[in-house]
Amino acid sequence: MGHGARAQQHHNLLAPLGQYLDSDVRLVISNHDQGSHILNDELRHALLDHAAAGTLIDTEELRRLENARDYGLGLLVVCPADSPARRAQAAVRAGNVSAPMPYAAQFADEQTTFVYDPRPKMNFCHAPELLDLHGAMSWHFRRHCNLRPLFQQSKLAQCSDMVLTPLGGVANATSPEGMRTSSEWADKTVRKVFWRGSMTGDHYSAKQANRETYNWRHSHRPRLHLFANNASGDARVWVRAAGGGWEQRTFAQAELSEKYLDVGLAGKVSQCDEDGTCEEMRAEIAFKEHVKPEEAKKYAYVIDTDGNGWSSRFHRLLSSGSMVIKTTIYPEWMTDWLTPWVHYVPVQADYSDLYDVMSYFAGSPDSEGADVGDAAAREIAQAAVQFTRTHWRWEDMQAYMLRMVLEYARLGADDRRAASYLGNSRIVRQ
Repeated sequence: MGHGARAQQHHNLLAPLGQYLDSDVRLVISNHDQGSHILNDELRHALLDHAAAGTLIDTEELRRLENARDYGLGLLVVCPADSPARRAQAAVRAGNVSAPMPYAAQFADEQTTFVYDPRPKMNFCHAPELLDLHGAMSWHFRRHCNLRPLFQQSKLAQCSDMVLTPLGGVANATSPEGMRTSSEWADKTVRKVFWRGSMTGDHYSAKQANRETYNWRHSHRPRLHLFANNASGDARVWVRAAGGGWEQRTFAQAELSEKYLDVGLAGKVSQCDEDGTCEEMRAEIAFKEHVKPEEAKKYAYVIDTDGNGWSSRFHRLLSSGSMVIKTTIYPEWMTDWLTPWVHYVPVQADYSDLYDVMSYFAGSPDSEGADVGDAAAREIAQAAVQFTRTHWRWEDMQAYMLRMVLEYARLGADDRRAASYLGNSRIVRQ
């Protein structure tokens, strides 16, 4: 990993744990934002079958499965043959789908839907709309299927690498730095969704052979900016009906954006090719000014989306006292500890439910003042702050890493039983 900031951060976290290890352990940690080793479906199931049977896969079978792939499938070689993604790909290549985003078009919901469980939404084999909606999916070539004992900052759901507790952006919520970027709900003076970010998340270019359906405007960060700053057209939004219940009404996009959103890309174009793409971006994107975190804390709502990998600002946002709205394709070390709609509000990758979410929490587009959903938003924001102070501390990350390193050391031991914890409050050692 070298001797950069990330290497030093992980050293500071892990060094005190060495006393609990029976022998030296070598960890190979990637400095990249995300992993790239993805198991194909046949290999994954073969390994799970061996694990269930308590047997080992031999080298010849392993190599065969690692190399047994249809290169023509590109990224989708990792998906089961009967998966939604493979079926969608067949329809696209057969010319049966004519749409700017052919994968997303096949799975567009006819009615408004909300995210109950974000986990399935992170798996592009079962949520193939991601192939059109997320920059990490836009390079449609095969990824490495070879098994490597590599630790990553973040990874895709199908990735075989081991995910770390990335430390960039993590600060003690009760430290002076943490206090500067947080405020009480009563002090949140702007009832809008806030986001500023750079143009990470993709390498933007013109269409290429392995990007046959690519359009930089569909990548997750530019699309968020264009969605939030669209001044033309109308949208249907669920609002509280006068007699109780809910009804859909039509509003102008400009009205919705003004009511609910302060969202935009900041800075200048980056990570784009000078093949006309950068020029298009300069012409179409009105970049906004950067806003410091201590200034952004006045917003009651914040949205978090991926960059080149996981969002390093997630911890700070959960600590800020604002209600966090989130969409991501990267499962993190604490993902299953967080409860959607309790600690944060998940939204669709296409942002199609964002206005409806805000209508519930902040009131209908033509209402004034706080809505009855304001109290629910405050509860979610407070639960998030409590989570960071009880489950996302330095010692929590150390505990996670210690358990993973202990298991990693056990797997690499010549005598796994001797390196295993077998109960009775002791570790069996030779």
